[in-house]
Amino acid sequence: ILEALGLCREAMLVVWLICARILFQGSRLKAVRMSKQYAIKTVLGIDSVNKQGLYDALDWLYKRQTAIENKLHKGRVEEVFLYDVTSCYFEGQHNELADYGYNRDGKKGKKQIVIGLLTDVEGEP
Repeated sequence: ILEALGLCREAMLVVWLICARILFQGSRLKAVRMSKQYAIKTVLGIDSVNKQGLYDALDWLYKRQTAIENKLHKGRVEEVFLYDVTSCYFEGQHNELADYGYNRDGKKGKKQIVIGLLTDVEGEP
């Protein structure tokens, strides 16, 4: 990914946003707070992170999106796959596939399952 993004400050902030999303699954503000607890200066060469800097990095990324996608895609498989996920909650307690977790429907105390669908470019599962 660094080959596609480059090594400028904005690119490193984008990498930090990716890492923060994987590690903390929170907001950009949380990424700013967490940057103070991790060695991102040593690893990414970023002295400090603030909210405006992250928004500027996202603007930078948006302007280069097509070029970055083309670099990432170069030499890759030509297949396109589409993926979607949803969840379903249960009223009962006796479903071996269901478990407690984040519920998109806002139903607290209900078991749920997460359902995913993967299709090819023609929509075939």
